[in-house]
Amino acid sequence: MHCSKAKMMDISSINVAPLAIVMVGLPARGKTYIAKKLTRYLNWVGFDTKVFNVGEYRREAVSQTMSNADFFNPNNADARTIREEVKVSSPDYQNTNKEEAIEDFKRRISHYESQYEPLDDNLDRHLSFIKIFNQGEKYLANRVQGHIESRVVYYLMNIHVLPRTIYITRHGEAEMNISGQIGNDCDLTEQGHQFAHHLGNFIAKEMGSRKKLRVWTSMMRQTIQTAVQVDGFVEHWKALNEIDAVRLLFYWVFLFR
Repeated sequence: MHCSKAKMMDISSINVAPLAIVMVGLPARGKTYIAKKLTRYLNWVGFDTKVFNVGEYRREAVSQTMSNADFFNPNNADARTIREEVKVSSPDYQNTNKEEAIEDFKRRISHYESQYEPLDDNLDRHLSFIKIFNQGEKYLANRVQGHIESRVVYYLMNIHVLPRTIYITRHGEAEMNISGQIGNDCDLTEQGHQFAHHLGNFIAKEMGSRKKLRVWTSMMRQTIQTAVQVDGFVEHWKALNEIDAVRLLFYWVFLFR
């Protein structure tokens, strides 16, 4: 049997094309917020990313008198010309009464709505896009290809637009703490169970009538027993187990809301 040496493809001359992600939607839908969060995430995982806000360029190109709703009227030819210019400037309603600004902003959105055309699932099926409905209620990913695009979709499907609270606590006193040992899977002491009881009461008071928490613990008994009185959906993760008994001397119970 004759075996030839496998030839490796030379990738030194291959250029990776830049990826442009365009946020499309009506005003006040969270486009700027999501773009900034996504930019920070992509930079964190090693992809050099920058964000460009068209609104900032537009504000520099117009005077303060042309920052009201009429500027966004599709029948306003002068404004339509100015919107094509780009520079960075200040917010639209800097010297405007709050109530007046809100009403003007609503009229602005109505102008947008009269011209806005969402992506069509059939007519635009040749495009690569992801639709986000009602801040994460539903997602639609179409023709997503490649490593970066897949990571973007994964991140967008797990992003939280609204603020939330994360509670982090260590487990209650365990039998190994009494004996001076580390790295054991053991039960809580009587004092540890008291801690778990008070933890459950504290979380219940914090949450009130709001929906339950999502609770993460390690697979260790002391962390599971610590979270047993917390009212929430509990998941046990092996990844949260102790990594190095010399450097990491305690376990964490992650309480998510």
